[in-house]
Amino acid sequence: MKNHKCQICGGNFEPGFTTISKDNDTNLIVFRKVPALICSNCGEEYIDDKVLTKIEKKLSKRKDKSEQIEILEYS
Repeated sequence: MKNHKCQICGGNFEPGFTTISKDNDTNLIVFRKVPALICSNCGEEYIDDKVLTKIEKKLSKRKDKSEQIEILEYS
């Protein structure tokens, strides 16, 4: 994806980090410092499928946690 152009504005993607929040009905989980490609022109974000799969696995392990809001650093 590094050499692809942004579908929104045609800008170039640069490696960076983003924050993702997921609400799984019982709690809100915020993932910080998630690796992503970010358009240098408009800020559109692209997150790789491998990264999303890892986040989904972490979410499934936290379904029964009692915290309503949890902030995690992606690692």
